Amino acid sequence: MVGIGGIGMSALARYYLSEGFEVLGSDLEHSEIIEELEREGIKVFIGHNKENLPSNLDLLVFSQAVPKDSNPEIQEALRRGVKVLTYPQAVGEITKKKETIAVAGSHGKGTTLAFLTLIFLEAKLDPTVIIGTKLKELGNLNFRKGSSKWLLLEADEFSGAFLNYYPKIAVLTNIDLEHLEFFGTLERELEYFKKFGSNVDPEGALIVNFDDPNCIEVSKAYSGKVISFSLKDKEIDKVRKVLKLKGIHNLYNALAAFKVAKFLSLEEKIILKAISKFEGAWRRFQKKESKGILFITDYAHHPTELKFLIQAAKEEFPHKKIALIFQPHQIERFKILKEDFKKLFLSLPVHKLILTDVYLVPGRDKEEDPALLSKRVIQELSSIEPSKFFYLPFKPEELLNFIFQNFNYQWVVLLVGAGNIYNVFKKLP
Repeated sequence: MVGIGGIGMSALARYYLSEGFEVLGSDLEHSEIIEELEREGIKVFIGHNKENLPSNLDLLVFSQAVPKDSNPEIQEALRRGVKVLTYPQAVGEITKKKETIAVAGSHGKGTTLAFLTLIFLEAKLDPTVIIGTKLKELGNLNFRKGSSKWLLLEADEFSGAFLNYYPKIAVLTNIDLEHLEFFGTLERELEYFKKFGSNVDPEGALIVNFDDPNCIEVSKAYSGKVISFSLKDKEIDKVRKVLKLKGIHNLYNALAAFKVAKFLSLEEKIILKAISKFEGAWRRFQKKESKGILFITDYAHHPTELKFLIQAAKEEFPHKKIALIFQPHQIERFKILKEDFKKLFLSLPVHKLILTDVYLVPGRDKEEDPALLSKRVIQELSSIEPSKFFYLPFKPEELLNFIFQNFNYQWVVLLVGAGNIYNVFKKLP
């Protein structure tokens, strides 16, 4: 498995291991996930080399972040005539064997799937789960092996990955301008979502956010049963009453899972009990106190996600000041969304906003200076509001020193981004 340290790839590695295969993998750098895989008995090579491939290889799966044409392991497998699949192609093969429920959308996929997972466990439905985050209810893993017919799956739209999946039921959480480096336009993005919808079993259902015009448009192309969810629904008060997580986005996520469970005729009492138990996932509003300061880390890396994240922080901590330390994700993406981010940063109800270097995604980013764009954005913003906006280089120790010198118990400090800013959170004493 080439790029085994990725959140999806590592879940798939665990699936193959649970099926009795010997699993090996490679990645560019060591990580927390790779350490876990090694403890589970998977051999992981750091660095890509054709010598890493064993002589008796049956299958090579590679992450879409890995450049196929220049990767020596993929090229060697192709030369040998070994079966080679992308991550979504490999997962797609599993969706054909199982009754699959796939959660798609620009934001909220992981949390919605987490709610569904808890509901299925509460209802004793014993699902297999492949999720893009770690859940404490799954032993802090991103995978669960179940013995029933059900597969619960996060369906990512990046590079059209979800077109490989054939679900019985699919959820559309929302559709936003996202992955424009791949889609180019919103129109093309919607066409991909419509194609995904056409993969859903016509005997199944499409569960759709009817507060989102883009989702409504996509749902019109589906020939099977469409079930809507909206904050105007009569069930919303029941869900709100038991929901522990703050933020309107989590209300949507829980409601989507509720509607799937109702479609499957699960008992409302079981559904609401499961929703009430969920306290959050890895890197999703994850909290830690250090030296009297409350820290929150979150995976948010799109303007819409950041907006909802800050709303949730304000809702939970109305009397504290908020500092946002944000690591933008991927150069091309940040360039495309730069004006949206600037507009958002100016409107966010935070007291300090610190931008750090852009996280360069291995295999997807050219070697550019990760500091330039962040510095430029801060320059433009601080000319409007100098006391609010700062740039700091991404050096974990320096970031921590800055935080502990400038903030105290009156503050909530958010460490946000989909890259390695999580390592700063891990370093907190």
